[in-house]
Amino acid sequence: MCRLLVGDRREKKKEETITHNAQLHATISVAAVAFAVAAITAAMAASSAPSKDERMAKIDMAMASAATLVATQSVEAAEATRA
Repeated sequence: MCRLLVGDRREKKKEETITHNAQLHATISVAAVAFAVAAITAAMAASSAPSKDERMAKIDMAMASAATLVATQSVEAAEATRA
């Protein structure tokens, strides 16, 4: 009976580790995508043509800022998860 409990504990710990690693991977993936979106939208805003209206440039900058915020929060979550 004692061996059964030890085996159950090991299996539970293994499942927890797998879940933790999957969550960490997902968080890092979200951060990577958010950083890419931020970079693309910031580049679009920076290279705005003179014909591009000011409203669209502001929207591009807002999108870049929002994506940067999501990326930063994801990185912080990943760091907290590793602890």
